[in-house]
Amino acid sequence: MFKHLLVAAVALTAVPALAQDDTNFNGFFIGAQTGWQQDKAKVSSNTSQSVTNDGWMYGAQVGYDYRMGTFVLGGEAMISASSGTSEAIDNAGNSYKLNAGTTWGFSARAGWVVAEPFLLYGRFGYSWASYNYVFNNSIENSYDQDGITVGIGGEYQFNPNVSARLEWNYFDYGQNTFQRPPSPGTVYVPQDLNFERMGVSLGINFRF
Repeated sequence: MFKHLLVAAVALTAVPALAQDDTNFNGFFIGAQTGWQQDKAKVSSNTSQSVTNDGWMYGAQVGYDYRMGTFVLGGEAMISASSGTSEAIDNAGNSYKLNAGTTWGFSARAGWVVAEPFLLYGRFGYSWASYNYVFNNSIENSYDQDGITVGIGGEYQFNPNVSARLEWNYFDYGQNTFQRPPSPGTVYVPQDLNFERMGVSLGINFRF
């Protein structure tokens, strides 16, 4: 009887050790992502006008994770593009078009393996965005702006080489100024443009 109890005790204490695999979320990875992206621009001078567009986002990422027990710290570089474009008309009949461009980013992420092999994490970092803004189908302005990104997500590792993730990210690019004429033949008027971007993406990572 004592021998049987000792074998059972050893087996029970071995279960957590077998369940925790410290090779999950550890090392280099490269992957792809796709999902929904929304760009929003607010133009203001004497009046304000907001333009929002939604589109399909697609991109790629490369990074490295370092695991310490159940805590994971990592870094990632990404690039993405979007098909989004939209138009808004103000009370004076002016047209505002917003065309989404490329997004680059470098961010750190930190998280916990809440249930092997599932990682819950947050990210914070630097982002650079390009976009195109068109006023009345004639005054076109292209911008590149620096900003910050924050996000949250979850990732599941199916095996030592493949994992999938779902995440939400927000990008704030601050304010820029462009010139546009209020009507033909008049002087150019400066306007402030505040630009932000957010999206939900599904990604797959190949780990090695």
